[in-house]
Amino acid sequence: MDSKFLKVVAFRALILWPALYLAISNTYGLGLYAERFISFFGVLMLVIGVLTIFACKYQAKQDGAKERYAKSKAHLAFTTTAIIIETCIFAALGWYWVASGFMLVAISSAMVRAEIEKVEAAK
Repeated sequence: MDSKFLKVVAFRALILWPALYLAISNTYGLGLYAERFISFFGVLMLVIGVLTIFACKYQAKQDGAKERYAKSKAHLAFTTTAIIIETCIFAALGWYWVASGFMLVAISSAMVRAEIEKVEAAK
C-alpha cells in the first residue's frame, strides 16, 4: 500500500466524512460547526484548484521532477470516485461553492497528471 493513499483514505474517513455526517444529522448540536468546517475546506479547495489551474505547467514540472505524482490505480480510482460522490452530496445540499471547490481540485489534478504524462512521453 502507498502511504499517500493511506493518508487520503484516513483524512476522508476520519475528518471529512464524520464532519459531513455531523452537518447533515446535527448530532450533539455540532451541525453548525461541521458545516462551517466543510465550507472553509471547500473554499480552500476552490482557491487551491484555481491557483493550480493557472500554474499547471509549473506544478507538473515540480511534481514530475520529484516523482511525487506517481499514484497507484487504486489511489486514482478511490480519489476520483470519492470526489464525484462528495461533489454530488454537496451540490444536493446546496453547498455549491464547496462542490465547485472539489470539482476544481479534481480537474486541476487531472490537468497536472496529463501535463506530466506529456512531458514523460516527450523524453
